[in-house]
Amino acid sequence: SEDAVREALKQVIDPELFVNIIDLGLIYSVIVEPPPQYGNPSVVDGQRKTPAPDSPVTFRAQRTLRYRVTVAARPGLPAGPWLVVGLARSGVAAARVLHARGETVVGVDAGHPGAALPPGVEVHTGSDGLALLPHARAVVKSPGVPSQAPVIAAARERGIPVLGELELAWRLLPNPFVAVTGTNGKTTTVELIGHIHREAGVAAVVAGNVGTALAGLVGELPPDTVVVAEASSFQLEDT
Repeated sequence: SEDAVREALKQVIDPELFVNIIDLGLIYSVIVEPPPQYGNPSVVDGQRKTPAPDSPVTFRAQRTLRYRVTVAARPGLPAGPWLVVGLARSGVAAARVLHARGETVVGVDAGHPGAALPPGVEVHTGSDGLALLPHARAVVKSPGVPSQAPVIAAARERGIPVLGELELAWRLLPNPFVAVTGTNGKTTTVELIGHIHREAGVAAVVAGNVGTALAGLVGELPPDTVVVAEASSFQLEDT
């Protein structure tokens, strides 16, 4: 029965981390172990197989997870040249990944962050970027840059695509992707989701608003690694 399957799963998973696995679509193979006189164990995997009547049965949940996921094709990127507005962690990661793809990239920051960017990326600090906008066909907005910043408002008025770093990275990453947002508890939740995947034998990395900038993962992960992203409201504004 379903209740017996759940109890078997609880025996191999930390009870504090036990969640409704069936509702999540994560499928465990559950081994039915009848006494030796009834022959070899049989696998219950979506079908009900009953051992001999009145025989004691032991349920054992295998830790190998069969992870079923369909990854939809991401939209392509707009054509460059690109203007990256804001050169903190996210903006630097975006500029680097675009430059690595052979794009023409100009970075701008109203402050003086001293960002380390590869040769070939033109950098302007102490500037709002408005004078650079005529040379750009697409813009990346770092999450710390307000939507009403003059260069962002002007880009949208002119019909120039404005992507956030999270959107840029999501389009370039072919991986299964889980995004978590909310007012409180985002970091705890993404760390827990990453931990559950790894304990189940599924490679996962936690990134986004916590840890590594998402764009920094492009080209660095096997395609079956699950990306668990903490997404702030500022990052989601530009998705």
